[in-house]
Amino acid sequence: MNPNRILLGWACIALAFVVVVLLATGLVDPPGLGNVRSSSDLLMLFVSALLVPLLLFAFGLWLIKGPRRR
Repeated sequence: MNPNRILLGWACIALAFVVVVLLATGLVDPPGLGNVRSSSDLLMLFVSALLVPLLLFAFGLWLIKGPRRR
């Protein structure tokens, strides 16, 4: 397995963790927070803001584990 791929995978996982911590502590506001007019807009904003770190985490795990071989 390529060591650069493993390093990039761990970097993606760490970046996802940092983004979640920054959003949870309130140090960084999700983009578009000023345009919220209703509670459903707010829910969609936070779902999209947490989807990015989740995808980064999943991508990092995929990089570490490697693609499936048949």
